[in-house]
Amino acid sequence: MSKDRAISIRLYDDMLEALDKYASDRGKDRTQVIREAITRHLNLPEELVEEKLSIIGEQMNIVLEENQGFKKEFKVIHEKLSNESQKTNILEEELRELRFVVYELIKKK
Repeated sequence: MSKDRAISIRLYDDMLEALDKYASDRGKDRTQVIREAITRHLNLPEELVEEKLSIIGEQMNIVLEENQGFKKEFKVIHEKLSNESQKTNILEEELRELRFVVYELIKKK
């Protein structure tokens, strides 16, 4: 199977709006709608499109699995930062109290 290639086309605003609405109404993206339209217009075999969609689906699953790993790492880092933030808040409060005590001591002299 050949590698996907990106192309660039120009569309009138009303065509782009219609394309976006059509895709949105069907839960698809622009690329998917355009590929399906070209496949039908050129009488290409549907299995090529289905095969590509299957490959894309597999790739998305891989990305989602990797994303789960990133989510776990992010959660651990977030928890560590949260703990450090709590420690910082405690230290800031203790510093305020210390400043107050020092101020009171200076005031009494």
